[in-house]
Amino acid sequence: MDKILNKENAFFQKKSIGDITSAVMNDGPIIAESIGISDLMLILNIFQIIIIEAVLSYRNHLYGLIELIIGLMYFAILTIVNSKIRLYFKAFYQENANLTQEVNEDIRAIYEIKSLNVNDYFLNRFKDLSWNRYYPKAKRIVSVEVITGGINQFMSLLLPMIMFIIGVSFASKGKGSLGTAILLFVYTGKMIEPLNNLSDLYRGIKGALGVADRISEYLFDKEVNDNEKAIMNSDNPEIDIQIKKMEWENGRSILNNINCKYKAGDVVLLHGESGSGKTTLLKTMCGFIKNDNGKVSINSQEINKYDEKTIFEIIKMQFQEPVIISGTVYDNIALGVNYTKKEIEEAISFSGLKEYVNEVGLDYMLNANGSNLSGGQKQRIALARIIIRKPKILLLDELTNGLDSQVEDKILDNIAEYAKDNKAIVVISSHRKEVQRICNQDLAV
Repeated sequence: MDKILNKENAFFQKKSIGDITSAVMNDGPIIAESIGISDLMLILNIFQIIIIEAVLSYRNHLYGLIELIIGLMYFAILTIVNSKIRLYFKAFYQENANLTQEVNEDIRAIYEIKSLNVNDYFLNRFKDLSWNRYYPKAKRIVSVEVITGGINQFMSLLLPMIMFIIGVSFASKGKGSLGTAILLFVYTGKMIEPLNNLSDLYRGIKGALGVADRISEYLFDKEVNDNEKAIMNSDNPEIDIQIKKMEWENGRSILNNINCKYKAGDVVLLHGESGSGKTTLLKTMCGFIKNDNGKVSINSQEINKYDEKTIFEIIKMQFQEPVIISGTVYDNIALGVNYTKKEIEEAISFSGLKEYVNEVGLDYMLNANGSNLSGGQKQRIALARIIIRKPKILLLDELTNGLDSQVEDKILDNIAEYAKDNKAIVVISSHRKEVQRICNQDLAV
């Protein structure tokens, strides 16, 4: 998890939640398990084969040579059967990640699915993903396992009999005894087990390598190196936005010709049609999204030149869909920081949560994703957790959605006062005219 948290922000624009979840919860343990048992398993089984070969060679060098050749041929057959297992595992776990993502999305959208009466549509999507993509990948692995198991069973019966017949043939020619033939039969049977184990080990390592191929970018790709980056000065912040355009992979262009500067104390109304890029611009302003056709500078330094930790000590962004963890109201505001009672009370009052907290208490348990909260309550808890951290640049994405007019007015007044008293820059993305009354700057996209 430490590797993932240290990835550059742009990394998360390319990866789905299901892909990341699968890498952390499924792929990593598979690799760890393979590494943990492979060395010991290899040593024990090779040692067992050496002992058997030594005993047979001691009795008759020719017997030992025949046993070795047959054993190598047997292992070669199993290696050929398992030759593509690495690719199969890589493809399987990628489809497993895709299926995990689909389940996550469907669960998050369950109320909308039911209310729109589109159960059949989402069920068909799931069936298509599972039956046409996931299960064929799983079937290939199972097929290899079945073939390998069949070969193991067949050879377990056949090889000892072949060696026994060879021993009897030699005995009839005076080159051995019946006892030696029986010895060949017994020791060949014992040779099968370590060969099967080595075959399983080979298949397991190839499978783990397939998984490792899929998640190598999580482990080895470039991470943020904050030691080489500048430290942001929080006094009297200034923002300079110079963007020619933002172009997506499909060729669609947004945020055309954005040129503006803001200083401490400014409250900016960011507005535009749905899909015009308001959220994208806010994410660009705090470094979540890179733009090759423009730049955002804080205090005359490009945002991507700053140390990431200090960026987010100074800049805070509230998203349209706030994260609510399973924990108390206090836990969701503090997020592990020991704030004073006064700081908590001020943040609660600022965000319009005082009446709610007086009713349920700070120790009231919230469900994951805030299923026991209204949309407006989620927004206010998210605002409280941001304001208590006293950002110098505050980015608010559709802050007042879900709030009644009385609460909205109070929060807007508090934001205007906050910008003035703390010499902060506030950018509010909104389509509501009520927000305009506290703004002294306007940015249309």
